[in-house]
Amino acid sequence: YTVALDQRFDLVCCWETFGIGADADQRRLLKRIAGEWLEPHGCALLDVYHPMRPMREAGTERRLQPLAGVPGSVEMINRCFFDPLHGRWLDEWQPTADPSQALAQSIRCYTPADFALLLEGCGLVVQRMEVEGQALALEPGKITTSGPLLDAWSYLVQLAPDPGAAKQA
Repeated sequence: YTVALDQRFDLVCCWETFGIGADADQRRLLKRIAGEWLEPHGCALLDVYHPMRPMREAGTERRLQPLAGVPGSVEMINRCFFDPLHGRWLDEWQPTADPSQALAQSIRCYTPADFALLLEGCGLVVQRMEVEGQALALEPGKITTSGPLLDAWSYLVQLAPDPGAAKQA
C-alpha cells in the first residue's frame, strides 16, 4: 500500500493479495493503480477472492503432507473459516510438529457485484471478469444460478482506466 514507483506501466498485476486489509485499503490500492501506476492505454489484472467456496469450506480441516523435494515443506493442518458478516475468509495453517508456529490470513471476499461497488470512484472500469477462462456475464438483470464461479476460490478481473474519470477531473 505504500510502495513508490517512479513510472507507469502497460500492465499492473495483483495476485493472491487483493482483499488483505479493509475495503478502504482495497479502494486506496485501486486508486493508486488508476492514478499512479497504470498507463492511460494499459490494463490491470486482479485475482479477486469470491465468497462462495470459502463459505462451503468453512469448518473444514485438512491434513496436508510435505511436498516431496521442497525444502522447508512440512506436514500441516489447514483450517478454513468464514465470517459471513464481514465477508472474510479466514485461512489457518498449522505445522503439526510445532502448533505454536501456526499462521492465519484474513481475506475479504467479493462477489462480482460487490467488487463493482468497490470500484466506484476509483478511476477504473471492468473490461472482463472470468473464471477458468470462462467469461462472466455482467449484464444487469441477468440471473445466474450455475457456472464455474460457484466452485471457484477466485475470479480474474481485467480493469482499464475509466475514460469518464478523465473528463470529470
